[in-house]
Amino acid sequence: MAIAKMLKMRLISIDGEQDAILNALHKTASVQLDKEQPSFDGLKKIQCDKSEVKDKRERVETALSIITRYAKEVMKALPYADGFSVDYANFMAIKGEENKWLDICDEVKQFSEDISRLKAEILVKESELEGFKPYQGINERFSQFKNTKKTVCKLGYSEKGKFTKLIEAIKDIPLLQITNLYEFDKGISYCVIYHESILQEAERILSEHAFIRCLHTGDFTASEKIDEISEDIKRKRNEIQVLKDKIVQKTKNFMGLKTLSDYYLFELEKLSGQDGFLRSERTFLLEAFVPEEKRAEVETALKDLSGNIYTEFELLSKDDFAPTLMKNKKLTSSFEFVTNLYSVPKYMEFDPNAILGVFFSLFLGFMTADVGYGLLMIIGGLLFAKKQKRETGLKKLAIVLAMAGVPTLIFGLLFDSFLGVSLLQTLNLIDKPFLPDPIKDSSVLAGISVPTLLLMCLGMGVIHIMASLFVSAIIQFKEGKIIDGICDGLIMAIFLLGLFLFVYDATSPSVNMGSIPIITMISAVVLGAVTAGRYVKGFGKFTKGFGFVYGLINYMSDILSYARLYGLMLSGAQIAQIVSNQLALPMASNGVGGLIGCILIMLIGHIFNVAMGLLGAFIHGARLQYVEFFSHFYTGDGELFKPLGRNFEHIYLE
Repeated sequence: MAIAKMLKMRLISIDGEQDAILNALHKTASVQLDKEQPSFDGLKKIQCDKSEVKDKRERVETALSIITRYAKEVMKALPYADGFSVDYANFMAIKGEENKWLDICDEVKQFSEDISRLKAEILVKESELEGFKPYQGINERFSQFKNTKKTVCKLGYSEKGKFTKLIEAIKDIPLLQITNLYEFDKGISYCVIYHESILQEAERILSEHAFIRCLHTGDFTASEKIDEISEDIKRKRNEIQVLKDKIVQKTKNFMGLKTLSDYYLFELEKLSGQDGFLRSERTFLLEAFVPEEKRAEVETALKDLSGNIYTEFELLSKDDFAPTLMKNKKLTSSFEFVTNLYSVPKYMEFDPNAILGVFFSLFLGFMTADVGYGLLMIIGGLLFAKKQKRETGLKKLAIVLAMAGVPTLIFGLLFDSFLGVSLLQTLNLIDKPFLPDPIKDSSVLAGISVPTLLLMCLGMGVIHIMASLFVSAIIQFKEGKIIDGICDGLIMAIFLLGLFLFVYDATSPSVNMGSIPIITMISAVVLGAVTAGRYVKGFGKFTKGFGFVYGLINYMSDILSYARLYGLMLSGAQIAQIVSNQLALPMASNGVGGLIGCILIMLIGHIFNVAMGLLGAFIHGARLQYVEFFSHFYTGDGELFKPLGRNFEHIYLE
C-alpha cells in the first residue's frame, strides 16, 4: 500500500558504448529512460535510424501472420497463442540466430506469393473452362465449324427462351438451318448454317435472339479441352495444398520467430531512447528513473561493463515528476486495474488500492448478493486468472471478481438467496433472512416509511465518504498540516458520524441516544463554519463559513448516490427469483422434458442475470469510488513506471 520512491539517474559515457549500457540496464528490469531531458549548451540530440530494424520486424510479423492464417485452417489451437516465457540469456542470444530466422520468414513469404500466383492462374483457368462448357456435348472439333464457298457456318449459343423464339423466327427461312444442339444449364448451343445470299437477314435474326458466337477454332473438342484444363486446375490446387502444408509446418518455428519479433521491439525501444540522449562529439548523457531499492542492482550491472561510465543518483521529491511504481501485495495489486481505469496515482501520492479494494468488493458483493452467483464468481474468476500467463488487465479483473465473490456469497447467505431460492427457509433452518427484506421491511423516518435496506445502503455511503475524509486528514497530517487535516477532513467526518447516529436512533425504537447525534452535528457545523475562513481576512471569513454550511447539500447529494446499491441489488434479486421460482422450478415436476426445460431456463436465465448484474455492479461500484470517494483526496494524473525493454507482444521475459 505504497508508491516506490524514485531516483533520477544521470549517466555519462563514451559514444559507442550505449548499446551495451542499455542492454545492462534492460537486464535489471528497473530502469525507465527519461525522454524529456533538458537541453544544455554544446550538447545536441541525434535521431537514430530505425528503418532497418522496422523492416526486419515487419518481415517477421508478416511471416507470423501468414503461418497463423493457414494454421488456423487445420489446427484448433495454435502453439504459444497465449504467449510463453523466455529467459534473459535466450532472449539476448536470438540476435545471433537472426539470419536463420529471417531466411525462414523469406521462405514463408515466397510460399505465400506462390499460393497467390497459383490462385490467380486457377481463376484464369476456371474462366477459360467456363468458355468451353457450353459446347461440352458437341463431339466435333472446333476446326470443323468453318465456312464453305457459298455458306456461312457459325457455332454459338443462346438462352433457352431466346432459342425457342429463334426457331419460330427461322421456320420460313429454308436457307438458314440449325444443327448440333446441346442443352446446358445456361442455354442451348448449336451450329447455324446459312447461304451467303441471306447474310444480312441471318445476322439480324441471330442478333435479335442474343446469339453468342463461339470464338474457339482449334483442332480439338470442348470435352478434350475441359479435361485438359480441369487436370491443370487440379494440379495447381495440389501445389497450393503442398505449399500450405509447408507453411503450417513452420508453426514449429513460432517460438523463435515470436522471440525475434519482440527482440526487435526491444531494439526499437533502445533506438527511440537514444533519440533523447544529449551528445557531445565523443560522449553521451542519458537520464532515467530508477526505484530507490533497485539502485544497488543497477550500479552492479553497470560495474560489470568495461569502459568509462559515470553515474549519479538524485532522490526525487513529491513535487518532481516521476513515473509511478505501486508496491502492493498480490491481492491488493489486482485493484490497480480499477484505480487505473480512472487515473494512475501521481508520484508519491497516497495509494488508494487497499481501501478501495475493501469497499469495491463490499459494494459489488451487495449488488449481486446470491450464494450461487458468489460461487460462480469465485470459481470462474480464479480459473480464468490461472489460465492467464501474463499480468494483464483481464487477469487482474478476474481476480477482482473472484475476491468480490466472497462478499457476494456472504450477502447471499444473509439474504437467504441461492440462485433466487430461499433455501434456508425452505429447509426450516431459519425463520427469516438475517437481513431485512428489500421490499417488505421498512422503517419510519420523519413520518415517512422508507425501505430499511435503502437506509442501510445510504448508511454504507456515509461510512464510505467518512473513510475518504479520514484518508484526506491522514494525508494532511503526514504533510505536517495538522490544522488543515482536522478542519478539512475530521470535522466533516464527525458531522457525518452524527448524521449516521441520528438516522439510526430515529429508525430504531430500541435505541435512545438522546441529544448526542444532534449535538455532534451542530458542533461539527459550527466548527466547520468558523474554521473554513481561517486563511482569509475580513468579510471573506463569513462567506467561507456560509460556503461550508451550503456545501452540506453536496454531501447529502453524494449520500443519495448510494441508493443505486439498493436499486441494482433489488433488480438482480427479483430477476433471480422470477427465473427460479416462476419459470424454472414449476417445470421440474413435468417429467423428463420438464426437468430438461427447468435446467435450461436456470442456466440461461441465471447466466444472463449474473452477467448483466456484474456489468452494472462494476460500473456503478466504480463510479462510487471515482466520484464520491476519490473526490476528497485523490489527484491522479500519474504515469505508470515502464521499465526499459518490457513492452512485448508475444513473450514475457523471466
